[in-house]
Amino acid sequence: MPPAPHPVHDADRIRVLESCAILDTHPEPAFDRLTALAARLCHAPVALVSLVDASRQWFKSHHGTPTTHTPRGMALCSYVVFTQETLIIEDTLQDPRVQDSELVTSPHGIRAYAGVPMTTVDGHTLGSFCVNDYVPRSFTPEEIADLQTLASFATAILELRREVNALVGARAQMDAALTYLTSHE
Repeated sequence: MPPAPHPVHDADRIRVLESCAILDTHPEPAFDRLTALAARLCHAPVALVSLVDASRQWFKSHHGTPTTHTPRGMALCSYVVFTQETLIIEDTLQDPRVQDSELVTSPHGIRAYAGVPMTTVDGHTLGSFCVNDYVPRSFTPEEIADLQTLASFATAILELRREVNALVGARAQMDAALTYLTSHE
């Protein structure tokens, strides 16, 4: 499988992702509830909150699979990050972008995929909110709309984390400046 091209401003996108301080954190009920709901609404066995960093896709939530990450070059979600658009693949074995991926060709490989970009207010797509199935299938307009809604909730949580981290950092700088000023009086 040829890996998805990287976005032009991938280094900036990765800095924004890192500012969320979410990579390699423990599972969180807020994300896990969203993926469980996505699996149910879309009648899909797997639902993921997939965040794409420099070398991998890491799953903040992984409903229906024990897998926590894959190499970025294998990631179907990398195409969502690159295009910043919803990606629907009804039969992965028929899509030349992904048909050779280990994620598709393995015994329990992905045969259908629907991924929605998780894009910040400043335009950086951090990953994909997606569902996978083990059989080829189509996704209804309602299922895609539900995924888009759930992706917006997941993105809002990421944005809040980013804002809180920025405020904590600003507070630490202010405290350091006050300490410096009071020690030099």
